[in-house]
Amino acid sequence: QLARWLRFPESYGPSEWGPIPFLPDRSLLVRRMERQWGPIEAQRPGVLGMTGNGTAMVAGLQFGNVFIGVQPLLGLEGDPMRLLFERDLTPHYQYAAFYRWLQEDFRADAVIHFGMHGTVEWLPGSPLGNSGLSWSDVLVGELPNIYVYACNNPSESIIAKRRGYGTIVSHNVPPYGRAGLYKQLASLKELLVEFREDPAANRALRGLICDAVALTGLADDCPFAPGRPLLRSEDAEGVTEAEFEDYASRLYSYLLVVEQRLFSEGLHVLGAAPSPQQSEQYLSAYLEGRLGDDAVAGIAGGEDLERVRARLEAAVEAGPARKEALQAAEEGVEVRDLLQLNSQEISSVLE
Repeated sequence: QLARWLRFPESYGPSEWGPIPFLPDRSLLVRRMERQWGPIEAQRPGVLGMTGNGTAMVAGLQFGNVFIGVQPLLGLEGDPMRLLFERDLTPHYQYAAFYRWLQEDFRADAVIHFGMHGTVEWLPGSPLGNSGLSWSDVLVGELPNIYVYACNNPSESIIAKRRGYGTIVSHNVPPYGRAGLYKQLASLKELLVEFREDPAANRALRGLICDAVALTGLADDCPFAPGRPLLRSEDAEGVTEAEFEDYASRLYSYLLVVEQRLFSEGLHVLGAAPSPQQSEQYLSAYLEGRLGDDAVAGIAGGEDLERVRARLEAAVEAGPARKEALQAAEEGVEVRDLLQLNSQEISSVLE
């Protein structure tokens, strides 16, 4: 059945095949697959994607006229990226059967690809434009392809459009927040703060600081000296005050960098606007201290620009500082309103 689905129609002539010097065999694609994977009629259990009776498995669940499936694995055992870069290879039988089944048997009106990214647009030949013999063209066919794609990766979404004929519906990325410090890192920062207040009086903290560095594994990221990354606690008393104070300063500065790093907090929920707390974390990271915590919290909580302005005019004296704060507030309100557009992600797919 798969061989029949992959054969080109008998009616194909020069106008369908295009400007090539000869008309290919109708079963050209099947012959290519057989060279890679063996005779199509002789598939057996144990071959990639084959069931116990030797048929290709289409994994998924059907709910009425909606089928939710898992895109088959793409690749060769031990070399999963090979199919992406060798243009003469072909997808395996289960992979081809999955997409052809959607069109020929299930008769889908459209397909929605969720997530960045799938593999159909990366099938052999991805550096080139599509032709009627390209696997992405063969498998997607005339099926409308709606592709829900992360907005922060436009370069690869172009591949999904060019090769997979995808209509891109962008979704937002997970909300950002500051990494902060926790457990041993937070304890190390407290030790460093206490030591730097009075290095001479707090000399006894040297050994504790060295132990904390060893426990947290910071010696590689912030070494004591070239060729001597870890300063052991028993050796701490043997270095000069200037050397240890310099080391403590470098450790403290490094922890501040780590504490302020941005990271994606959790997963993005498609179609859901961020909570006020998530918006506040995002805006705090975006504005980078240009606006006070109270104003950021107000914006995240839904205050309009006029109310935020009134708050700032009452709290900040007239001058350059107020002007900068008002500009930051405008940016904050604009970003907050854009984040609320997450709720349109689902409606954009359906429309």
